[in-house]
Amino acid sequence: MDALKANIGTTWHSLHEKLDEVRRRDVETRPVVIKARTRLQQWFQERGAEVQGTIEQSVKGHETGQLSERAERAEEFAGIAIMLARASIDDAERMILEAIAARLDADAASERQPE
Repeated sequence: MDALKANIGTTWHSLHEKLDEVRRRDVETRPVVIKARTRLQQWFQERGAEVQGTIEQSVKGHETGQLSERAERAEEFAGIAIMLARASIDDAERMILEAIAARLDADAASERQPE
């Protein structure tokens, strides 16, 4: 959080500009992220239902078409997992910025209180 504070500066204006940017990006990507999470969950369920013996038989039987399709799906979902990891990093950045903004607001309010 300290590194992010240093990168964005400590001015209220620059902080809120960055926070608005991150929030806009979140709104734009949220539907894609939700769909990707759903697809990944479905793939995990499919993988759970996959029988290891069937895969071994496909390898022994040189069923390259079926194995190639399985590999392509695994690669596709690896890409989805990477995209979701990036989205999680974006979420963390937004939360950090919101925490910094809240701290600055609290500090500013305490400075204005008469003693």
